[in-house]
Amino acid sequence: MPSRLLVSQYFTILNIVDMLQKIFSEPIFVMILMNFLHMFSMLSYFISFFKHQFTVVVIGEVVVVIATATLSTVVIIIFASRMTDTNQSIKKMFQTYKESRILASYKGDGVVFELAIERENVLLSACDTVSFRKSLIL
Repeated sequence: MPSRLLVSQYFTILNIVDMLQKIFSEPIFVMILMNFLHMFSMLSYFISFFKHQFTVVVIGEVVVVIATATLSTVVIIIFASRMTDTNQSIKKMFQTYKESRILASYKGDGVVFELAIERENVLLSACDTVSFRKSLIL
């Protein structure tokens, strides 16, 4: 397979993965905001009740709405985090291919040192929110 074709396929896949990350990350904020506003409106609705007006149906409705909102938010967060894992594996595969091509045309120690510094090894990650990379520490 020609390297130009591999690089074009890599960037096509990378663009698709980035697009899917944006699609999955923006609704999370919208859903959390929507759930917060919905809970706030439910609270204002229930404040108007007296103690004897709270029935099993009203409490059951509150439980179902909270469970549905929480479950849908958690599911979207899980699928959005899987997209970052896919993105990292694609980048790692491309990095190893690039390293093998550069090392095959070995031209000196400077190239090897540049590869070592350029390689993005994730040393520490907090749920894929904050990542410290080797190039940042060096």
